[in-house]
Amino acid sequence: MKSMAKNPDLNSLVAAIARLAHRTAKLQKLAKKHGLFANDRELLECRCGVEEDVTADGRLIVCRKGAEGLDVGLRFPEPDKRGKSRCPGCGRVVECKE
Repeated sequence: MKSMAKNPDLNSLVAAIARLAHRTAKLQKLAKKHGLFANDRELLECRCGVEEDVTADGRLIVCRKGAEGLDVGLRFPEPDKRGKSRCPGCGRVVECKE
């Protein structure tokens, strides 16, 4: 098996993937800045019936179960590094599903 350093095709592929990953991260950051869902985590939901949803145009909203797509105007704080956030409806700590 050839080492990566001796395989220019593999090196080119790895470099191309690295550039693509960097560009994807920049696009996700830009999407978030404009209120769009970057699809970089699971949607949050709480036992009280409040949950995140994504509109057809990509906006991240919060609705109640059974009334998907109807924004109630609340927002979950962005999850922390452990994937935890707080429900804007009841205050319960919720976490992203893996």
